[in-house]
Amino acid sequence: MLNHYKPETKKQSRSNSMAQAALLNSLVSTDSTYDTNERFVNELFLSTVAQGNLPDDELDIEQLWSIATQCPLQGGDAVFRARSIYRLFDPLIYFPDDSLCQSDSLELRQPLKAEKQLPALTYRLFPDPSSGELPQIAFSKALKSKATIRFFRISGEEVATLQLDVGFKSGLATKAKLSPGVYACIIILSNGERLEAERFVVIE
Repeated sequence: MLNHYKPETKKQSRSNSMAQAALLNSLVSTDSTYDTNERFVNELFLSTVAQGNLPDDELDIEQLWSIATQCPLQGGDAVFRARSIYRLFDPLIYFPDDSLCQSDSLELRQPLKAEKQLPALTYRLFPDPSSGELPQIAFSKALKSKATIRFFRISGEEVATLQLDVGFKSGLATKAKLSPGVYACIIILSNGERLEAERFVVIE
C-alpha cells in the first residue's frame, strides 16, 4: 500500500527544509565577492521566491540589481541567479555582459576580495563542546544595546531564545538541557545588526 502524506505534513517538511537551508546559508563565511553574492542571493530566494512571494524590500531589490549588473567573471554564478530573480519583475530585461565585463582580463579572473574590517563586536561560545546544556557566551566588549540570542539545531529547529540587556559581557542568564548534536547560535542586536553565526557541539 502506498503511503499518502497529508498536505500539512508535506508543507511542514518543506518549511523545515527551507529553515535548515537558511540556517546553513547564514553560517557561510564570506571573504570574496563570489561568496558574499552567493549568500545574499540564497537568503533572498529562500525568504521570498521559495515561499511564493516577490522581494518587496527596496534595499534588497537594490542589492539584487547591483549583483545582477556585475560581470559574471567578477560576481560568480550568483550573478545569473540574481538576474533570474530580477526578471520576475521585468522578463524582457537584458544584461550586456560584453560591456559589463570590459576591464582588465587578468583582474577579471581573480575573485574580488571583500574589504576586511575588524568587526565592532565579536563573541565566543565556551565550553565547546558543551556537556548537555547551552554554552556560555563572552563578548569582546559590553553590549551597548539589547540583544537577542537564538539557538538552533543544525536541522533548523529553534531550541532556545534569550534576551540580553545593555551592559552584558559574559555568562548566560539561563540554562537549557540539550540533546547531543550540532547547534548554531545567531545573535541579533536591537538595531537589527546580526553578528556572524557560530556553531557549537553538545555531548552527553
